[in-house]
Amino acid sequence: MRFYALIALFANIAVTGCSSQDPQDRSADSKAPKFVKADLSEHPEITLKHDFGFVGPNETLKHSFEIPNAGRSRWTLKEIKTVCSCTVYTFSSNLLDPGKSITVPVTYTPGSKSTDETRSVTVYFNEASSPIVRLLVSSRVRTPLTLSQNVLRIETTKQQTQPMATIQVENFSKHNWENLEVTCRDPWIQSTCQLTYPLDGQAKDINSKGPLQQWQITFTPLVTQLDEGEHQAHVTILGGNESELLPIYLRIDPKISFTPRDIILAVHKTEEKASRRVTVVFADPAENPTALEVEFDFGDLKGLTARWKKSAGRISILDLEWIANEKDEAVSGTLTVRMKNGTKFIVPVRQEWLPL
Repeated sequence: MRFYALIALFANIAVTGCSSQDPQDRSADSKAPKFVKADLSEHPEITLKHDFGFVGPNETLKHSFEIPNAGRSRWTLKEIKTVCSCTVYTFSSNLLDPGKSITVPVTYTPGSKSTDETRSVTVYFNEASSPIVRLLVSSRVRTPLTLSQNVLRIETTKQQTQPMATIQVENFSKHNWENLEVTCRDPWIQSTCQLTYPLDGQAKDINSKGPLQQWQITFTPLVTQLDEGEHQAHVTILGGNESELLPIYLRIDPKISFTPRDIILAVHKTEEKASRRVTVVFADPAENPTALEVEFDFGDLKGLTARWKKSAGRISILDLEWIANEKDEAVSGTLTVRMKNGTKFIVPVRQEWLPL
C-alpha cells in the first residue's frame, strides 16, 4: 500500500519518496520545522474526515483539508506524521497565526484488492493550547468484479448429502453485464446463479454510486461421490470482460469423529483423588453419546473411571475421576471409546503434577 501525504503550508512544499535520510539532518533548510519533543498530554484533539466512497484499485485520490487557528495565540508546527515514516517534508514557514488557516492537500493511492480502509495524517503543534489534528481519509476499494469471499471453505460429513455455501458477486465496472458465468472443471461442484440487484432486472445508471449489479452464487458439493478427507477445486467467475478465480476447499469428516485427540490431567500433589471434566465434540450430531461404550487401558493411572455427563447436539461432557499417582514423574494411560457400531477411538491420557 502506498500512501503519500502532500502538506502545503501557505506557499511551498516539497515531497520526496521514502528515504533513509533523517529530516533533522537537512540543516541547509533553515525554515523546516524542528522535530523537538513536546508534552502532548494537554493538547486537545481535532479529527477531520473525508470519505472517498467506492473507488477503483490503485486510483489516485486527492482531497484538501482546512486547519483553522481559532485560538488567540500563534501556533508553531512541530511535526507531521503519515503511514510512511520515511517521507521528508520541507516548508516555507512553520507558523500559523490566530484567525488564519492552512490548506493540507492529501494525495492517497489505495491498493489493488477489494477492502475497506482508512489512512491518517497527524499534524502536531508545539504550544500547549494548540490541538493535535488528525486527518482521516477512507475509501471502499472495489475491483470491477468483487467477490464477498476470496476463498470458500466448506466442512461437512458423509451423512450430510447436500451441504451448500453461498457468495455474493458485485459489478463495479462501468458496464452492465447481461449474465454471470460460473465454470469449474471439477464435476463434484454444482452451482446456481441468481441476480439479486436490481430486483426488476433493469440496468442501473452507470454514473450512480455503488455496484451496478449483484448476484448470489450457491455452491453444492456432491459429497456422495467423494471420499472422506480434503478436496480442492477452482471456480472461474466471468462477468463481461472481468473474471475472478475462486478457490474452494472441501473437508469431509468421518460420520463420527472424536475430539480432543489427547487429554492432559493436571493435579496438585496435595490431591489424593482428582477429577476433571473434558468437553467432547462429535462430528455426527445424530449420534447419541449416552449409548457409547467406554473402555480403559489404565496404564499407570489407578482407579480411573469415566461417565458421560450430558449431551447437547455435537457437544458432550465426559467426567473423569482417578486416584492421583504417588510417583513424582508424569504417568499415562489410554482412554478407549467404543461405539455400538464398532467404531473405536483411542485417546492418550496423561497425568502431570502442578507446582505447589
